[in-house]
Amino acid sequence: MIKTGKTLISIALLFILTQCGKLPLPLPPAEMGVVRITVEGAAPGDSIRVVLDDQNGGTFKSPVILTQVVAGIHKLSVFIGNAATPPQTVEIRRGETTPVTFKFTAGPYVGNQAPLFAVKTIKGDSISLSKQKGKVVLLIFFEHT
Repeated sequence: MIKTGKTLISIALLFILTQCGKLPLPLPPAEMGVVRITVEGAAPGDSIRVVLDDQNGGTFKSPVILTQVVAGIHKLSVFIGNAATPPQTVEIRRGETTPVTFKFTAGPYVGNQAPLFAVKTIKGDSISLSKQKGKVVLLIFFEHT
């Protein structure tokens, strides 16, 4: 039994000495897929910024086709200007094209611009949001009966 133990130690030591300093084997190639992103509500020619897993994926025209996306589950968001859509969780499959549709609306999403509007003051003056560009605007809505 002691002889077998010494033999195993010798084999292990021989393996370590002959393998140390060698480059590791290359990783197998990643499995890739394609994502086709359509943005409903985007005007023709709008620049669409794609964010994949919280990393900027680039700016494109709609529809956006991303090739060489690693297969798996990803978080995907799109931006038009400063306006954002809610993120979607998307599963990319190896060798397949995954269609993803975002509905872009000027809505109450973080990062979106407020829709343009105009109102009259108590004195009858007109105030529009477009004339307030570059200023901090605080809107307070209340009901008065």
